[in-house]
Amino acid sequence: MKTSYFALTLLTGVLMGAGAPLDERAETADTDLVYGVPRAELFRKHGVKELFVESESFDQGRATTARHLNEYQLFDRNGRVVQQERASERVLSYRNNWEYNATGRAVAGTSYHLIGSRRDTGRADLAWLPTEHTRYVAEGTEPAGKTRWNAETGLWEPVTRLRTWTSHDTTYVETRDARGTVTELERQFAVGPGKNTQRTDNLTFTNGRPREPKFRYYRLEKKRVVESGEVTFEKEIQEYVEKHPETLGYVLGGSKYGFHALTYHVAGLKPGTLKPDFKLLYNRKGQLLLATGYGVRTAYQRDAAGRAISSSQGREEGRDGTISTYAYRPDGLLARETISRTDGATETRYYRYRFF
Repeated sequence: MKTSYFALTLLTGVLMGAGAPLDERAETADTDLVYGVPRAELFRKHGVKELFVESESFDQGRATTARHLNEYQLFDRNGRVVQQERASERVLSYRNNWEYNATGRAVAGTSYHLIGSRRDTGRADLAWLPTEHTRYVAEGTEPAGKTRWNAETGLWEPVTRLRTWTSHDTTYVETRDARGTVTELERQFAVGPGKNTQRTDNLTFTNGRPREPKFRYYRLEKKRVVESGEVTFEKEIQEYVEKHPETLGYVLGGSKYGFHALTYHVAGLKPGTLKPDFKLLYNRKGQLLLATGYGVRTAYQRDAAGRAISSSQGREEGRDGTISTYAYRPDGLLARETISRTDGATETRYYRYRFF
């Protein structure tokens, strides 16, 4: 299932913490899962400039992966990440950069891959080649959308272009390919009592024909996602066809593309039936305690300051799983994280900082 940008931002932020830039709509995702507070504010307070994450792994006490630099992050003076480098096979291989506007909103991101073959696990003499550049919102003369770097021509080539507009209470996001053909249409709006439920409808096109639309919802309380799931319209479509029998051809023996268009049309008229598949529970401070969904249960235990001291993740039926424990420096920054799996394998991550 294709996940909308809005959906991806919300759930990634909730489950992964605030390690990457967030769109201004994703207020629910500001709180870092481990620290229990917005990480940018904490890093700004401490003047964190660089973060080095080293990792080593063991299996039944036997070393399987030697200690190496697994991740590097660079921050601005506001505590926002502007560069991230990640390792593959113990070598830094992938890089992402982010840009912000004057209001602090993340407006663009660029991905890179490593040039050449390396054995060194450090950051010395790294050479990067750009891969893709994504502008989340239009800025100046540059439209929103994605471009891909052509190494042969040395130019950025358009891949997609986004256009966003608001009509009444609904926000629309239209995606076009490099030829200008519409490939996706997304609409976002609030439904239900108190307007605390955000629904996202996603309709994609192949060769100009609509594919099966996808509908998701996200219920918020105090700007935090507490539930998400699928929105269905079986009952609503049946009622609509009964009132408009001329549309029966779309349902019985008609084109599946016509039925997809009919479903999207009905969805624009009705709130639909909500079927939750993901739920989150927070404490009074808004820090995540429990997340369940897709057969997985994730739980956090926190100290008096709200920081995670341990977390567990596993299948809801009790099979497999991991337990993570966290240790902090005297200044409150994360020093070490140990991940233990039920099969006896462990991974330890060490956090090292440089300051402005």
